Amino acid sequence: MLVVDATDDAELDLAFEKLIRQGIGALVVESDPFFLSRRDKLISMSEHHAMPAIYDRPEWVFAGGLMSGIVPIDVELEGAALLALSR
Repeated sequence: MLVVDATDDAELDLAFEKLIRQGIGALVVESDPFFLSRRDKLISMSEHHAMPAIYDRPEWVFAGGLMSGIVPIDVELEGAALLALSR
């Protein structure tokens, strides 16, 4: 595992270069206002470098990201309601 930080576009470019040089095969993007503001760029960069990525919010997937580790609340509540009905 390699942790890289970025607080501006130049650092983001350098972070991806470092990930590629180190042979990192996948990316986990944590919840961060800067990353959210660069969502399209992060998705594009991960696609360009064929680096699968998991994001913290479903909205990233709706914008073209590969997957999210969080279930949307309406889906979670629907599942809970279905579970309650099946008992």
